[in-house]
Amino acid sequence: MTRRAFTLIELLVVIAIIAVLIGLLLPAVQKVREAAARTKCQNNLKQMGLAVQNYEQTNGFLPCSGSWATASSPPGWPGEPFSMQARILPYIEQASLYQQVNLYAAADKQTFVASQRIDIYVCPSDPNVHLSSGIPAPFPFGRAMPPAYPTNYGAAIGDWFTESIPANRWGNGAFPGTSWPKQNGVRTVEIIDGTSSTVGLCEIKSFSPFLYGHDGSAPASPPNTPSALIALGGSLVPNLHSTWSQGFDEFAMVTFVFPPNMQDLYYNPSDQMTYDVDWVASGPMMTAYAAVTARSYHPGGVNAMCMDGSVHFITNAISQATWRALGIRNGGEPVGDF
Repeated sequence: MTRRAFTLIELLVVIAIIAVLIGLLLPAVQKVREAAARTKCQNNLKQMGLAVQNYEQTNGFLPCSGSWATASSPPGWPGEPFSMQARILPYIEQASLYQQVNLYAAADKQTFVASQRIDIYVCPSDPNVHLSSGIPAPFPFGRAMPPAYPTNYGAAIGDWFTESIPANRWGNGAFPGTSWPKQNGVRTVEIIDGTSSTVGLCEIKSFSPFLYGHDGSAPASPPNTPSALIALGGSLVPNLHSTWSQGFDEFAMVTFVFPPNMQDLYYNPSDQMTYDVDWVASGPMMTAYAAVTARSYHPGGVNAMCMDGSVHFITNAISQATWRALGIRNGGEPVGDF
């Protein structure tokens, strides 16, 4: 009699073969997707690097990371400053949006600008970035922010110290702040460590937690271990890097205390959970320090743009000394290969 169907054993064998094939195929598909996402991320940084160079050619100086009221500023400080990312908008084909930007008015009052999603400011590997609409970005100082989009690329402001408002001093990175009403950053000739050995932009994770400390507890030299950083204390804030438009350390900047993706684990007694945090402090004396670590969802490291416009994948294994040297524009430290 002719058989017209599979036996149960044959069916199970076929299912097992299909399962094995799927098991072999899925990792390959995921690798291809991640490779495409990493390439897109690198292209984003290349476009930003070109924008920075075109900005300097047009203006004679690099974009600053914010214009702040200092002791030498005249009266009339308008409020929160715009970020470096907001200043290069005309050079990334966002000239129409830049026309809505008033650098001499408060950035947090210009809600239309902050609520726009800028495609090249978003890494496709970050699962926390909302792709369809802006979301409210909690502000760490007790008041609500308007709906805003985050960025996955932080501007380098220094290794640890970021600014002293009373003293009109700024960080040693490629994109420090400046004194109101000035809007100029440093010039390329002031990057004396060399543009190929100074990182200007690197990846950061959106909506990540951080500790907000007090500047009285921050030492002048950066901590050398995560435990030393956590020991400085502070209040847990849920969302770091929640808007691209404002020039605060915790929104659109990065520092170079620890190598990429270094874990700074903080146990929060109130909810008995452990968080991988960054640390930012700016107290009554308006002197700020920050350990805002470069982080990404790419396995093994982060993408970074040097000030010559080149883009590199920096592995997590880079030494702490080399990473700090890459984040300083005028330290005179030898860097070597990275």
